[in-house]
Amino acid sequence: MASLPQGFRGAGVAAGIKSSGNRDLALIVNDGPQKFGTAVFTSNRVEAAPVSWSRQVVADKEVSAIILNSGGANACTGPEGFADTHKTAEHVAEKLSVSAGDVVVCSTGLIGVRLPMDALLSGVDRAVDQLTGSNAEEIAEAIMTTDSHSKFFEKEYKGVKVFGIAKGAGMLAPSLATMLSVIVTDAIVDEAAGKIFKEVTSETFDLLDSDGCMSTNDTVTFMASGASGITLSHQELKTLLLDCASYLANQLISDAEGHTKIVEIVTINAASKEDALEVVIDEGYWEYLSGTEKVASNTASFCFPVLHDCPFDVYSVQSTPLKPHKPLTKKQLKARKEASLTDLRNFAKQFKEAKLLEYNSWKENEVFELVDTRKVH
Repeated sequence: MASLPQGFRGAGVAAGIKSSGNRDLALIVNDGPQKFGTAVFTSNRVEAAPVSWSRQVVADKEVSAIILNSGGANACTGPEGFADTHKTAEHVAEKLSVSAGDVVVCSTGLIGVRLPMDALLSGVDRAVDQLTGSNAEEIAEAIMTTDSHSKFFEKEYKGVKVFGIAKGAGMLAPSLATMLSVIVTDAIVDEAAGKIFKEVTSETFDLLDSDGCMSTNDTVTFMASGASGITLSHQELKTLLLDCASYLANQLISDAEGHTKIVEIVTINAASKEDALEVVIDEGYWEYLSGTEKVASNTASFCFPVLHDCPFDVYSVQSTPLKPHKPLTKKQLKARKEASLTDLRNFAKQFKEAKLLEYNSWKENEVFELVDTRKVH
């Protein structure tokens, strides 16, 4: 059974927010000695009350606890919804003897409906009573909405443990996607951890896109307790967090609502990840795959659209924006991008018309690569 890293306790309970009676409230507490916390939030213009609250909480990089509920997003609920979020944080803080300003609040579920606060606060009481380090899978289960299964990851490296949970199945669009995720570690971290975590999310969760719809509640939170007494190098910490975030991101897109296939588009030999993204991610290309879902993988140079009429599960298109490695000028980037997109559009058009019938003999999970080796001068 999965367990939390040292310094953390958690619980997943059924508070009665969901009519199904399933678990719908999760609480994770950082007992320290370090209480580092940071988060990345939705870039949607409309954000839910818990996001507005939690942005303030992580501003000082200190988080004592995170409370997450499923079954209601508390989005588009006005001042009353924000008051509900504040009340939730204060209730958690009172039960744990911590500051409400150090309690991150996350909600997911139906938009536009206020949460049943009596049930939620009663659920907080039960969660506090059931806090332990050994029920990590129940925590992952409690944040599910339309997910078909819970999503969690754990790994140990050089005496340090990382554990992560995530939920999300629909509205997976650029810059996080409709998701809640919490990643915790018992490593000792310094002030660079915030920057490292943002780099990790930019290479994983930020690239997910299944249906082009952005969410009001996206939140990915990272906490460190320092309870292992071990400090990893910055690169080791990033690698460990990437392992966790990459796995969770892949779990999310694999469980995307209504998908049947995943196509991988890889940009190679770009001078930078920014150039790679400029070439491969463009709405002008995606429109040629109308009726599809799309997502990007765990590095900045990948993109996975999900296709419904493809006879195999994984498809790879490679495009080379630049060779040799040099910085792209704006003019060069535009020229390379247009050339690359022309190739991809033509391919997508052929795919739609032919439905790849000539490749029916291919086995599932085989990868076909189309490499564009033209250079930009």
